[in-house]
Amino acid sequence: MAIAAAATPEVMLAGYTPFKSDSLQVWSCGGLSEPFAQINAEYEARTGHNIQYTGAFAGALGKSLLALQGKTEVFGVNKFIASNINIPIAHGERIYTRWQYKAYFENHSISMIQPDIGTNGGITETKKVCDMAHAYDVGVQIHVCSSPLLTAAALHLETALPNFTIHEHHVYNLHEYNKALCKHDYQPINGFIAPPEISGIGNEWSEFAFQNAQITTIG
Repeated sequence: MAIAAAATPEVMLAGYTPFKSDSLQVWSCGGLSEPFAQINAEYEARTGHNIQYTGAFAGALGKSLLALQGKTEVFGVNKFIASNINIPIAHGERIYTRWQYKAYFENHSISMIQPDIGTNGGITETKKVCDMAHAYDVGVQIHVCSSPLLTAAALHLETALPNFTIHEHHVYNLHEYNKALCKHDYQPINGFIAPPEISGIGNEWSEFAFQNAQITTIG
């Protein structure tokens, strides 16, 4: 999950339909909510708040956060779930920078982080987040759901992490249109994938990418 917010009457903004006043709205990055039915029922029994799910779309999230004006609960649900299940929680592609990750580390509600290099502030900031995770014995799986350019960057970073756990090989990496965006295509062989050994980040945009891109020249 990305974030949760207690819905209040103030959520009633133009173009936005509020949830029930006694509900807890959870923005999810995808997947089914059915597996959480039992834990949701227990949460509602203890707190009196119902949990409702919606997709992680920026418009609704932004409007709700503006309306809540500081009434947003970001970490409580994640901690509640972590305390009531016996499996590790992997989480984080919608958590950004050290300052957002810090609370999850401190309340021990996350077992493996999944930061996205492209949205988390780049390679340097993501490395700092991963180093913080190491101090709390939290593993790392870089979120790799993009072009082969990000795959190369992720592989470089992962080789430098003592708490690296597993490399994500997303289905996008198998699509020909995605492979065509870069000059090099890094794919696992027999369950293992090697980091680039060429100079720089280990990849670059292909002519196909430039020919099919919208290019803007500044200056």
